[in-house]
Amino acid sequence: MRSRSIMNVATALAAALALAGPASAATAPDADKDLATWSAIPQWVAPFPVANDDQSFQLAPNTTRTYTTQIPEIQPGSWHVLAPCWGFDIVGPGVDVAAGGVNPYGYLGTLDEQGRREAPTAQQAPDGTWFLPDADAETITPWMLKDGELCRKIGWSFYVSDPARAGGAFAAAARKARRTHRNVRVRPRKPTGRNARRANAAANAGVTVELAGLHLLHDHAVELVVRVTTGDLAGPTTLFTHARVLLQHQG
Repeated sequence: MRSRSIMNVATALAAALALAGPASAATAPDADKDLATWSAIPQWVAPFPVANDDQSFQLAPNTTRTYTTQIPEIQPGSWHVLAPCWGFDIVGPGVDVAAGGVNPYGYLGTLDEQGRREAPTAQQAPDGTWFLPDADAETITPWMLKDGELCRKIGWSFYVSDPARAGGAFAAAARKARRTHRNVRVRPRKPTGRNARRANAAANAGVTVELAGLHLLHDHAVELVVRVTTGDLAGPTTLFTHARVLLQHQG
């Protein structure tokens, strides 16, 4: 999943680039044609715990609402990193949309010349600080949809959050990760339940995603925000947001 700059293009952007960890092995497509060969996201067991900040929200018909998922582990002075496969999916009768790696927007703080080059859409506020506009989070791109499709196949879990409990090869990988202090790649299990459903195949009747992004706050915290407009929904429809954080050892 493709690293995105967030949090102070020295602090904010660097933090988002740290998000990807070993995910850099999977390259983001530069054009739609590349999507055809972009077929899998690796899954890993890490030597450190993984916090699960996923949430679910029942959507009401004929409304526009903004849904916010707090990611409390990302904070100043912390080396914890947001894992790839942050994003959302919406599932209901005639509705199925999944998007991963949604864009950052919001406060960047002060930027030097290099920082401005790395954040070409950044705008300057009257107080001299910089921010990424909401417009950066208002478009769901084809590769975000592809990320959503592939993240769903691994249960939105780039890092297996409880490998010892999962047993088998996952437990063995957990022992190796703790022994070597390195990430250990594992073969994802076949998806089941909602994760086995084909993403982005429905017409998404009655649902429009107005904004989806990582919102950068003034205190360098981060939250996942999704704004959805609904029409006459055909039945119960749920927004699932996904944010997992690798808890790095500190001290």
